[in-house]
Amino acid sequence: MQFSGSNFVVNEYAGSATVTVTLNTASGTVVSVAYATSDGSAATDSDYTPASGILTLQPGRLPHVRRSIADDAINEISETVVLTLSGPVRATLG
Repeated sequence: MQFSGSNFVVNEYAGSATVTVTLNTASGTVVSVAYATSDGSAATDSDYTPASGILTLQPGRLPHVRRSIADDAINEISETVVLTLSGPVRATLG
């Protein structure tokens, strides 16, 4: 179980970013994983909406994490948000 890519780029004015979680091998059973955001160079609340929770992957479906991006109207360099997966159930992190 992993993110579909290692880096995702979104313009601040887009309003949100969507990140997909994939399985390394197909599963015939429901699997789940915890996720959480944390600050990289972007700041909680002023640059993005923090979140944590559990993603449940049904067989044959791909879940995703969608987070709000704050358009603060300040011309800034690129910023980062860290998204972490942990505690998989019936799967391993890859």
